[in-house]
Amino acid sequence: MAKHIQKTLSRNLSVSASVDKTVIRGETGRRTHVGDDFYLVKAWSEVPTLNDMRSHFAAARFQDEIAKVSHRLGNDLVCVRGRPYDETIDGWERMGPPAQAGKEGRYNSASQVVLYLCDSEEGVRREFSLKLGGKLFLQEYILPLGSLQLADFSVPDPNEFTSAVFDRAEISGEDSRIGRHDFEFSQLVADLVREGGFQGMLVPGVHGDSEFRYLNVVVFDPPAASGWRVWSQKGKGFRNVVV
Repeated sequence: MAKHIQKTLSRNLSVSASVDKTVIRGETGRRTHVGDDFYLVKAWSEVPTLNDMRSHFAAARFQDEIAKVSHRLGNDLVCVRGRPYDETIDGWERMGPPAQAGKEGRYNSASQVVLYLCDSEEGVRREFSLKLGGKLFLQEYILPLGSLQLADFSVPDPNEFTSAVFDRAEISGEDSRIGRHDFEFSQLVADLVREGGFQGMLVPGVHGDSEFRYLNVVVFDPPAASGWRVWSQKGKGFRNVVV
């Protein structure tokens, strides 16, 4: 039975599975145990409507876990935002969050504005997975950890339930890897973190390798949270690169 589970996970979820029934999603350093919590979260992520998903008892359990999460400590966090080459990008002011809501992402609905960053330039490159010769615009930001409350989900070995939540969030919206074809589950995860009093969160990026790992940094409602312009390194932090 264990071998059958491992083969099914590897084929349908594109993950590697080890003999102790864990899944490894990319090179995050995080291992998710395939047990009761894994299947509970899987069922939660596949309920038919957002209302049912929000009222599911697993949502309340995740809220309890959020209450235990530490915010990222320190003075400042240097981050990088990337955008693919676009002729309309002519300076640092074009490298902020969207000017208005309208386009959904993994951790934001179409009615929300979110600032997506990485904790390194290399992390940005890997997130975009551009072919050789592809062009990126990069912008450096410095986030004030003393005043910005970021939930830190970057620990390599969180509890099994939390690990399973982000395992499912990372594959939301991918038709062949989850029972639903949208971002509703991962967006709900972000909403619950926001409702837990955090202004953003840090989660491991999945495109690293054994020698390089990075973090994705998600800032909720950036225009209202001190202002992204204050965090931007403006002209000195703006550049374009060729992959």
